[in-house]
Amino acid sequence: MKEVLLVMGGGAAGALARYLCNLAAVRLLGTNLWATLAVNVLGSFALGFLLAFLAARAPSQAWLYLVAGVGFLGSFTTYSTVMADTVALTQNGAWQVASLNLGASLVLGLAAAGLGFWLGRLV
Repeated sequence: MKEVLLVMGGGAAGALARYLCNLAAVRLLGTNLWATLAVNVLGSFALGFLLAFLAARAPSQAWLYLVAGVGFLGSFTTYSTVMADTVALTQNGAWQVASLNLGASLVLGLAAAGLGFWLGRLV
């Protein structure tokens, strides 16, 4: 039961953080599409860092992974929004932007996760 509460608490905080980031990005960039990309790249980096850091320095801190990794970052980032945005773009005939969105999400997400793992091992 304790684990469920940890995930729920982290998830609520992550969902709120995502919502606030989206609001800020829409104000700055005028679109929600790039906000989703930015949030997912940042979350990929953070999860890579967290996993490497915990494995190297705090393997007994499973509660931290539940709160920050599963809960917070699990609700902060979203695969489903990337897919829905991409489908909506294709339905509107914006194939180039849809391709850019999907490609950038994959390439930048992988690069960010890799950088996070690398830095997490260094710290």
